[in-house]
Amino acid sequence: MCTYLDQVGSTYYFRRVVPQELQPFIRTAAGKPRTEFKVSLRTKDRETAKRLLPDHVKQSDKAFDAARAGMRKAAPSGAAAAPVDPFAGMTLEQFHYWEQHNREQLQAAIAEDAAMEDAEAWAAGLPVDHPAAILLREERERGDRYQLEAHRYRKRKRKDSASGVAGASQDGNAVSPLLIQPNPAIISQAASTGNLETVSLRGLFDAYVETGALGSAIAKEWRTGIDRFVAFVGHDDARRVTQADVLRWRNHARDEPQKNGKPRSAQRVNVGYLAPLRAAFKHGLSEMLIEHDPAAGVPKLRIVKQAKTRDRQFTKDEQRTILRAALKVENGDARNRYKQLVRRWVPWLCAYTGARVNEMTQLRAEDVQQVDGHWIIQITPNAGRVKNKEFRNVPVHEHLIAQGFIEMVKAQGTGPLFYDPELGDAGSERGQNKKAGERLAAWVRGLGVTDPGIMPNHAWRHTFKSLAMEVGMDERAADYLQGHASVAVSRKVYTHHTIDRLAEQMALIPRYDLGEPAPDPC
Repeated sequence: MCTYLDQVGSTYYFRRVVPQELQPFIRTAAGKPRTEFKVSLRTKDRETAKRLLPDHVKQSDKAFDAARAGMRKAAPSGAAAAPVDPFAGMTLEQFHYWEQHNREQLQAAIAEDAAMEDAEAWAAGLPVDHPAAILLREERERGDRYQLEAHRYRKRKRKDSASGVAGASQDGNAVSPLLIQPNPAIISQAASTGNLETVSLRGLFDAYVETGALGSAIAKEWRTGIDRFVAFVGHDDARRVTQADVLRWRNHARDEPQKNGKPRSAQRVNVGYLAPLRAAFKHGLSEMLIEHDPAAGVPKLRIVKQAKTRDRQFTKDEQRTILRAALKVENGDARNRYKQLVRRWVPWLCAYTGARVNEMTQLRAEDVQQVDGHWIIQITPNAGRVKNKEFRNVPVHEHLIAQGFIEMVKAQGTGPLFYDPELGDAGSERGQNKKAGERLAAWVRGLGVTDPGIMPNHAWRHTFKSLAMEVGMDERAADYLQGHASVAVSRKVYTHHTIDRLAEQMALIPRYDLGEPAPDPC
């Protein structure tokens, strides 16, 4: 058995009991006698944990030596040794490093009336630039729990200084339990920059990705955001990141001009710049890899709702413009084959499925199957990103079959239908399937569908939903076909859609009216 090694769940800890006679001279965060040292080693590997133990043993030994020295000083009079200023000799930078690691403990201590009384009495005799006085001042200015407890304290009758309340001295030698004895491990780390123990922010994010919470595309995009933040603050130590750093980063992302000269939208800043940090720090805190979450207190940017100037579905004229143009696309040379296939089929697929454009551009030939006598498109995470990470079977509309969609799929054989897998990574944030959707949107704009109030690909989802309502399609079937979340948990969990039933519902959707002349050979 390895001395001082403890295990909680799968994580190893350094744990050492403080001798009873030394406990009054080694204080906890709340100012109470410390009974033990317990520090997470942030590893689940026993051999790694054993290698980390000696440093913590040395640090606790130093704390014990200091406590014995205090005990010897107190021995002649038999009285307890007066506590010394734990911040003596510390630079303001070292103090801030300690303070950010003890914020939660500090807040807990603040809740005690006795600690509050001691703190105010003791801080009254400090220089205004003393780190502890600055800390108390900042806490009051923030209007947090200190302010509340101070208000309660001022309503109470002050105790007589002769009652023996610690901290009544004005000479700065007595220290309130509020201003806790700093963790020896943290102080030693902060004082020796060369040996400073760090927790990699990139490592925290990678650990979060390993939980499977993110798809590969989002993980890749967010990892880029983490790398940019590391470059911005100039280090990769999650423990040294402050709330002010995250706030500066958010504002930098908001104000920095993009290549087009315009600032980023609030939505982009919140999702692409704040969200990766929130995820990494929250995961680190939950796994006890770090002691504070500097991103938690930084609010997202307020998203201003844009004025709505039109409905979000295509008008009849816009439908005809896009679908007619798609019918006219002809096969060309092999170099442009996939581009032409996208223009020819994806608008029609979106029109008759209401699917997201990237769900269509990532389709593989094997995703088009015949089940129970019906041709279906299986939209599956195996092909690429699906928003809810759940597969769904969408019957192929009879008009698509009449146009030759099934023959085109059979001719393809296997693999992606609308992009060349040899040209890039389909799983990346800007993979070939996503680029295909972006190029299709630009093509639609080039057809004259330029109203900024309409999205050139996504509007098919609104169009299909409106059409489904007009023909009386079952709402649950419509939600399923489009991959929309059900309004009730019971519908989502207990409702199962058969291919026959879905095919019946899809048959309610009429062929799109292309008007006259309609260059539709089918």
